[in-house]
Amino acid sequence: MNLQGTVLGAIRRTARALRPWLGEARFETLVGLGYLGYLPAIERPRTFNEKLLWLKLHHRDPAMRRYADKLEAREAAREAVPEIVLPEVLGVYANADDVAFADLPDHAVLKSTHGSGHVRVLTRPYDEGAVRAAAERWLERAYGAETNEWLYSDVPRRLFAERYLGTPGTAPTDHKVYVCNGRAVLVQLFTGRFERLERRMVDTDWNEIAVHRGRYPGGPVVVPDPAGLPPRPACLERMLDQAERLGRRFPFARADFYVIDGEPVFGELTFFPNGGHVQFRPRSFDAELGARLRLPDARGVPHR
Repeated sequence: MNLQGTVLGAIRRTARALRPWLGEARFETLVGLGYLGYLPAIERPRTFNEKLLWLKLHHRDPAMRRYADKLEAREAAREAVPEIVLPEVLGVYANADDVAFADLPDHAVLKSTHGSGHVRVLTRPYDEGAVRAAAERWLERAYGAETNEWLYSDVPRRLFAERYLGTPGTAPTDHKVYVCNGRAVLVQLFTGRFERLERRMVDTDWNEIAVHRGRYPGGPVVVPDPAGLPPRPACLERMLDQAERLGRRFPFARADFYVIDGEPVFGELTFFPNGGHVQFRPRSFDAELGARLRLPDARGVPHR
């Protein structure tokens, strides 16, 4: 990590330590500086991240809670898009000791219902002790309180297993569709998650956008090989249509899909990617994307 990254890391740690005394707005401003490298003007938002943070503090649509619950999100998604394809759920468990490894196939995925990043790919022979220990840590975390994301706070803490999608040992490309005011504006691709993770962005016509993600502001940026851009999925138009139908109620939503056997398979709907701290390089893209997101006129009034 470079010097700037070290300083910003210290700012993030300080913000978390002082959080009980800062209040939500000051906390988000300070921790935002630690992640983004600039002081976000949350009450006069212009960039994409500033607008995400404004929504995080001021927009309270009860429908967002349904999508925060990774199991309830399945029903919400099917109501919005009746033909949507969902991964098969293999089991739901109240605690880590309930996970029935013997009943699972050779390849599966274990997740929690109430947080982000709580994912464990399972391949037999399972290290049951390590998996249960990780799952217990997930269940102990008050994820919404830690990240200041109100919509996770009331989600029942459970575990569930899904059937693994795609070819075992190879992670399918993750298609993250950004939907601003009901319109898909770009797709972020995650490829090579098990080998060499690459993030790249394309527009809705599958033209690559020269925008990349850095680990820390001012730090090194991994620029993917242009020749490695995955081919345009034949189901792209259906994916974008489904993403827009899922996100049309909300000012912003990110709809995640995998493409399996030529079909878009829904993963999740996210409202605050990276907690409102998406580190774009060049930074100018933050403002460019922010110009495409229109905030509600009245604070705290959800779309009807």
